[in-house]
Amino acid sequence: TTYIRKNYWIALVVHLYYRLSFVLPPFLHHGLLSWKPFVHISVFAVSVSLYLGMLFTLSHNFEGVEEGDLSQLKTDGDNNTGNQRQPICWYSRQVETSSTYGGLISGWVTGGLNFQIEHHLFPRMSSA
Repeated sequence: TTYIRKNYWIALVVHLYYRLSFVLPPFLHHGLLSWKPFVHISVFAVSVSLYLGMLFTLSHNFEGVEEGDLSQLKTDGDNNTGNQRQPICWYSRQVETSSTYGGLISGWVTGGLNFQIEHHLFPRMSSA
């Protein structure tokens, strides 16, 4: 796609920055032939995964959230219309199944991921 082709070099620079910042230092500190850098990187990966998993759980699983498939149809509760089925609105679904929580500190710690409703409605908009 044109978006990927246009931003290929940016993605490559970010990937290189990641490697130089998080993967290379453990090898330089512990030695290139040691097993310790692999433990260091594994602990980092598990920690980040658990952190993000807790954030996503908090943002998407809360009291009152409707569960179901987006392809399902919503039944109109009005008896005058004969219980006609209406398609679920994608935007309504995003608002109903997301939770915005916290404030300034939560926003700083999570990088803006605590604003889930806004994140789901406008995924490419920066929260900074």
